[in-house]
Amino acid sequence: MKISYKVLTQEHSEQYRALRLQSLKLYPEAFCAVYAEQVQLEKLYFQELMEQNDQQHFMLGAFADQQLVGLCGLVTNTQRLANAAEIIQMYINKDYRRLGIGLTLIERVLETVKARKLTETVLLEVLKDNSSAYKAYIKAGFKVDETLSDPDRSWIMTIQI
Repeated sequence: MKISYKVLTQEHSEQYRALRLQSLKLYPEAFCAVYAEQVQLEKLYFQELMEQNDQQHFMLGAFADQQLVGLCGLVTNTQRLANAAEIIQMYINKDYRRLGIGLTLIERVLETVKARKLTETVLLEVLKDNSSAYKAYIKAGFKVDETLSDPDRSWIMTIQI
């Protein structure tokens, strides 16, 4: 099985929507958004950005053949830390986990941030009970920022690129 990676564009909008809604429906505890609310929206946040071809914010996708199986988004308007970008909506379809797709998505997002000269600091939030994601982010080079983290809920992790 060959996995390819690319920044999603308007042509990927419906595949993105389906996978994003799947992530919210199957793993509501892993995301801040709520499936019942998001499914009612005509267009999801990144669908609108894809249509605008926004270069400051993007969603990277992992494809098994032509099927979208993984997501990793980046926004530059984070309010957590000045002059930083934030990885959001990280998700891999359960049938494609443990194949290194998540780590590769993170690496490709960081490469894209660097190539576009968006920022030197990228952060993300991982819930305390999501140990597999935490381990993947550590492996990718992220470190816990104790000053930004909520000790009862989640870790905020950062990386300098």
